[in-house]
Amino acid sequence: IIDVLMLEMRSVNQNKDIPEDVCPIQAGLHWMVDFSKEYLLGREFLMQEKKSPHRKLMALIFETEVEIPENAELYIEDIRVGFLVNQAFSPTMKKTIALAYIEERFGWVGIDFDVEALDKSRVPAKTVSSPLFLTRTIEEAGE
Repeated sequence: IIDVLMLEMRSVNQNKDIPEDVCPIQAGLHWMVDFSKEYLLGREFLMQEKKSPHRKLMALIFETEVEIPENAELYIEDIRVGFLVNQAFSPTMKKTIALAYIEERFGWVGIDFDVEALDKSRVPAKTVSSPLFLTRTIEEAGE
């Protein structure tokens, strides 16, 4: 259940949500990189990614219930534009939610995608802002 809660709050699980070929910038963890360090392994690459990331980690929500395989591919009009890294049914949202790496040009809230299901059919998904909901404590802090 902790994995589902982390997914709902878009808390990145290092073991599950960050494949080997993904840098911290693409995973939305730029705030964890100390660019002021005198010696920073991969500084030039990280600085380039900070200016213009190749892809972004985004939250998605599905309107229909269907089995989605791990690393399912995301499409826009038959063009592959990303892949899922984590997905689960959210008891809070009562829908399937996911995290996906999406090409930077499509990494915006409100974009519609087709995701390849286990049966090879395509199911619709949409990028949403995250966390997916605000807790009462967070809402009250803003008052």
